[in-house]
Amino acid sequence: MTEGRKFLLAITLLHLVFFVLSLSMGHIVLPDSEDYIWQATNFDATGSFYAANPALPIKIDYFSKRPPFYGLFIWAITSLFSSLYAIIFFQNLLSIIAAWWIYKLLKDNFNIKKAALYTVVLWTAFPNQLLYANMVMSETLLQFLIVAAFYCFVQYWQNPQKKHFIYLNSIVLAVALLTKPVMLYFWLINFVLLLVFGIKTRRYWLPLPVLIIPLVAVLWSEVNYTKTGYRHYSSITHINLKDYNTKYFLFSKYGSQYGDSVIDIIDQKVATLPTYAAQAEYIKDTCKHILLSDIPAYGKFHARGMLNFMGDPGRYDYVSFFNIPQTDGLGLLHYLSKGNMQELQGFIKTQPLWLIVVLLLSMLVNGIILVLCFVYLFTKNTPLWPKVYLLALAGYIWFVTGPIGSARFKVPIYPLLIIASAISIQWVYLRLKKSKLASV
Repeated sequence: MTEGRKFLLAITLLHLVFFVLSLSMGHIVLPDSEDYIWQATNFDATGSFYAANPALPIKIDYFSKRPPFYGLFIWAITSLFSSLYAIIFFQNLLSIIAAWWIYKLLKDNFNIKKAALYTVVLWTAFPNQLLYANMVMSETLLQFLIVAAFYCFVQYWQNPQKKHFIYLNSIVLAVALLTKPVMLYFWLINFVLLLVFGIKTRRYWLPLPVLIIPLVAVLWSEVNYTKTGYRHYSSITHINLKDYNTKYFLFSKYGSQYGDSVIDIIDQKVATLPTYAAQAEYIKDTCKHILLSDIPAYGKFHARGMLNFMGDPGRYDYVSFFNIPQTDGLGLLHYLSKGNMQELQGFIKTQPLWLIVVLLLSMLVNGIILVLCFVYLFTKNTPLWPKVYLLALAGYIWFVTGPIGSARFKVPIYPLLIIASAISIQWVYLRLKKSKLASV
């Protein structure tokens, strides 16, 4: 059996284990999953992308909270197969394909000798992505699209005659934007990178396909304008700005009581404003004023969130997937933001011992991955443009989700971190081997 077939068998068996666990546990729907399921249901019934139960009082945020593609993904699959587990099955297929692309990139494009071993070990080292492949959540689809975008760029870099790959790169990123709002501004970075790359290689047309992405953003913003009277891409932007960035920044700076009181005041004022546009603009203006009032403090808060992005073991992911009873609905982020060690210790004591062990091991592995990614910055004899593109794509997600960084947000870019880590491991190994030979 060839190395490639052994790898495909190993990665398929790994996904099969978690798929069987999802069948036996039966807990594949999170609170956010309901948004997407309702979106698919409403699209099937009325053609609307409203992401909530239309029989209940209308929540205007939910007309634009979720972009349409994952809802369409659910609708397309459930139209053919009546079970939500069909969605899980196809997500596992997407995850397996993404893993295969990572293996092929390492082996064929980056000349990593133990590509199969590194990919399987590192894929297993972050179980959170396997958990999300088995839940009705958009992370796996976004992961697949991000890996596809990087794969397309590398294939074009390797063989510029294959121009279709550069067009596919932009199309895939446009679909990624229609999957998650987090991709809203990456087109700017992509445009600049391809502009510089195009100038250096005298292919001045390279950045032009990127313009399809802002066009998609504008068109979807217009759709939201017709529904809400406010021109915007997604309501999740100002929702997160208030309920996560601002709230937890205030928690870290002044304490939870003060933070909650400020958010309550904002909510009370919003309730008095006559239009949705006025409400959204008030939230954005007020929250930005709070965050920018102390830039050094917010910078530390943002950096801490980015560190949490890389180190978070994903307690919530395990608790949700394995349906572990909790004493409250609050997680590590809440208690860490409050800074009360006594409350944090009390919370940890309520968790099962096996979960604590798994989380500690995950934190250790996450620390190693972070160090390897840092080493990747300094690796030599590594193709420059794929390296720049990987760092730009992964770094963008890392920075944008920083303040509320968690394991869940790392899922879409983790395959890119596998590439960086595998290259770093081989680079360090070869340096040590060379050093040892030189000392003989």
